[in-house]
Amino acid sequence: MTPELRNTCHHEAINQVVFPHDFSEVFATCSKEELRVWNSRTRQELLRIQVPNIECYCMDFARDGRSIVTGWHDGKIRAFLPQSGKLLYVINDAHKNGVTAITCSSDIGK
Repeated sequence: MTPELRNTCHHEAINQVVFPHDFSEVFATCSKEELRVWNSRTRQELLRIQVPNIECYCMDFARDGRSIVTGWHDGKIRAFLPQSGKLLYVINDAHKNGVTAITCSSDIGK
C-alpha cells in the first residue's frame, strides 16, 4: 500500500477565516506560525505560508485578489502573493502589541 495524504489541518487554534471579495472558490485561515489557502469545494489545502515562531492574528485578501495581507504577533504587517506564498512586502512596527485586526480597502489610494 502507498500512503495517501487525505486531509491537512492547523495544529493550533484558527484565529481567522477569510474569503476573497466576490469569490467563494477559495478561502484562507491563519493560526500560529502559518496561514493556509484552501479550495472550498474540495476542502484541499492549496498553499501553506509559514513564518516560524510568530503567530498570525488576522488577515484579509486585497480587494483585487492580488495579495493576502496579514497581521502578526510581532507587530508587523506582511503581504503575500496568494498563488505562490512569496513575501510581497513587510510593514515593520505597525503596532507595538501585535496587529490584531486588518482590512483591505477597495480604494488603493488610501
